[in-house]
Amino acid sequence: CERPTESSNLFRRMDGESTAGGRDWSVLAGSVLCEACYQRFVKRGTPERSDRARPPAESERRCAYAGCQRRQGTLERSQRHRPESERRCAYAGCERPTESRKFYRIDGASTAGGRNWSQHAGSVLCEACYQRFVKRGTPERSDRARPPAESERRCAYAGCQRRQGTLERSQRHRPESERRCAYAGCE
Repeated sequence: CERPTESSNLFRRMDGESTAGGRDWSVLAGSVLCEACYQRFVKRGTPERSDRARPPAESERRCAYAGCQRRQGTLERSQRHRPESERRCAYAGCERPTESRKFYRIDGASTAGGRNWSQHAGSVLCEACYQRFVKRGTPERSDRARPPAESERRCAYAGCQRRQGTLERSQRHRPESERRCAYAGCE
């Protein structure tokens, strides 16, 4: 552990009899692990950080690509430096094609989400369309996720005191009695 006293608010004493993650915990009997080391042992069988998770050394934080225009800078994860053409979603049904915080260039060989991406090969998808394709196999927004039309934003309940108003997700309009926790021990 690189920060044994400051890495976690939760520390666990290992008794050696645990079977969490199907691992043999006897090698750690009597040890105290921070939450990060514990989770690594559960998932991978070792509390060691993988090289992949370790941040690169200062000397490795320069781009090695000879044609890189930002070669003098550090590695940049920001999407701001992409060309304008790669910051626009190619899906025709996208409602906000330029407003995403992340864009993905799709290569036809990708199998993310167990999907066939060949139909989107070479195109750019925004974060929302990409995630919908990964999860449901289509970048199309479902009707359930679509916000109601302006005409549908009125409460249909006859006894509603706010019937003329629009639907409001805020808790401000609830009576004071409904804005308090019912649990007796809650402060």
